[in-house]
Amino acid sequence: MELKERFYSSKQEFVFLAILILSILPFLILHYFNQPTSEDFIYGEETRRIGFVKEYKVLYKYWGGRYFGYILMFINPLYLKSIAGYKVITFILMILFFYMQYLFINEFTKKNLRFRERVVFTLSVFFLYLYFMPSVGQGFYWWVSAIFYHVGLMLLMLFCIFYSRQSEDNNGKSKLLYTVLCAITIAAIAGSNELAAATILILMFILFIKSIFIDRKFRIADLFLAGVTLISVYYTYAAPGNIQRGKQYENSQNFMFSLESTFSFIFKELLTWTFFTPLLIITFILIPLLIKLASGSEETKSTYRINPLFSLVSLLIIIFLNVFLTFWSLGIPPYDRILNVSYFIFLMGWFYNVIVLMHYFKSKYEFDLQRLPGYSYTIALVLLVAFMFKENNIKTAYAEVVGGDAYHYNKELNDRYQFISESKSDTVVVDTISNVPKSFFLLDIFTDPELFYNKGYAMFFNKKAIIIRKNDD
Repeated sequence: MELKERFYSSKQEFVFLAILILSILPFLILHYFNQPTSEDFIYGEETRRIGFVKEYKVLYKYWGGRYFGYILMFINPLYLKSIAGYKVITFILMILFFYMQYLFINEFTKKNLRFRERVVFTLSVFFLYLYFMPSVGQGFYWWVSAIFYHVGLMLLMLFCIFYSRQSEDNNGKSKLLYTVLCAITIAAIAGSNELAAATILILMFILFIKSIFIDRKFRIADLFLAGVTLISVYYTYAAPGNIQRGKQYENSQNFMFSLESTFSFIFKELLTWTFFTPLLIITFILIPLLIKLASGSEETKSTYRINPLFSLVSLLIIIFLNVFLTFWSLGIPPYDRILNVSYFIFLMGWFYNVIVLMHYFKSKYEFDLQRLPGYSYTIALVLLVAFMFKENNIKTAYAEVVGGDAYHYNKELNDRYQFISESKSDTVVVDTISNVPKSFFLLDIFTDPELFYNKGYAMFFNKKAIIIRKNDD
């Protein structure tokens, strides 16, 4: 039996699918125990107090240029005083993220892969993301962060789908429709966060270069989309709030420091992502699918028929820019929520580059992987299981669900809410949360009632002030 069919017609496929699905399960369960951070509370209360329009202007002027992200941020169940709604909406957002990832992979593989194979591919990438993403809590369980960063990633994937259809469709009306959808999506991407804005800017530049020098086509639509990109990105970066935030960091806008720090940081992260995760093992297991894509129809192969060097450099430029801009604007390494974005882009870019490389070698040197023995997949699965015993997010998530850490964290915060609600005093002193599972992200209140975070908490519970009890030690 050919390699393309051998693995996906055997018991090995069942084992592989079981590992992938069971790896996602604890992260879905954790949403039941999820809780808002102190920052989540304030935005709904501020909007209620001063109104949507005024709050929107305040954020753009003093916080940053995330003009689209702020709109989504106001769709906050805490505005309706619903903590249960907060759990539900973060759960839905995680499901949407996976679904959008499937739609993205489906768009570029549907002509060569069966439905089951596309699902396996999607689950594999999602597994790798969950396994080693820098911060699961900031990625999926913190509403504000997820709205800015994960929605930005979803919009980037949606743009790629629309752009692909716009480029390939010869029907005038359909091409116009997808061009308009691309433009709307670009504006939303640029308004999600500053890194998404930079990413769509460099991505449009790469696509423009590919269109002119590789596809040998000049598209008026690309010029229009480039204009939309420039205007949208300008509107994001020109926000007064970006300047205000940059002044808070000592090494911000230090070019040499940013350049050196970025190279060092990226080199270390790329090594870690490649060799200290199951990436190489998953890539090996997916070889049958990757070969199918590299050997597909001429129409499909055009997606991967580019110089591998161009493809690789494009990916590295996007990752470099994401990290560099953080060092440049803040003077510090990327926060974990920012690094989540870079890691996801790396994973998607990795598999694209592997397919490009396979297509290149197959077309140039008649490269063929059909002779790999079937037992090699069994070895790969054993190695994958071994990786699950290392410290990773999946192992941690299971431990916190089964061991009760997530339950006690949820109970501790619910008890705090009840204590605050039943207190007759306008000023309430609460204990610090002693048990914060690693899978969650808790930005708690402080001992100073005048802090931004404490005020939001107090407004939510209709108190004059809520503070953390001072530690006598």
